[in-house]
Amino acid sequence: HKLLDTGKVWYTVQIGEFGDVIPENMTIDYDNPYNANDTIYYKIGSIILREDTIEKKVYSRFFSNWDEPSGPEELLYNFSLEAGDSVCLEEYPNCWYYVDSVKHIEIFETFRKILYLRSKENVGGYYFYPVWVEGIGSLAGVHIPGSEPQIFIWGVGELTCCYLKNNLIYQSDNGAQWGC
Repeated sequence: HKLLDTGKVWYTVQIGEFGDVIPENMTIDYDNPYNANDTIYYKIGSIILREDTIEKKVYSRFFSNWDEPSGPEELLYNFSLEAGDSVCLEEYPNCWYYVDSVKHIEIFETFRKILYLRSKENVGGYYFYPVWVEGIGSLAGVHIPGSEPQIFIWGVGELTCCYLKNNLIYQSDNGAQWGC
């Protein structure tokens, strides 16, 4: 399952600094591809992404204030991982994550690979447990692969649902409450 697909929309919700609920939807801007060193990226939020469908990896670059990519390309997702593998997500203070387990689960009549990760070390006394769904991304939000879904912690979110060409392909347990 491709992560970057035309007509895909991710809906997330998070709690703001003062406890307000912030819904957000993200789509990929396919109308304005970005060419960096003969590599085509697509903008989603404040990052640009490219996907290697053969390797099952997604790479990102962040944008500066001047609408230019800043910094090197970084691995955002690796959906080829299996239980026991590890991955470094550079944008997080503790970049190393282990894959605790992998399952194949039917979601809306389609089997998808689910990767359950855990941070190598605790950060401030806390381990992170991200969950990745092949073709959908992190359950904390497509652009934050190193976080676990948490609606009630400031600055962290939860993917409430994902649509592909107006067809629902994922909905969280909280999706109906927070809206899709």
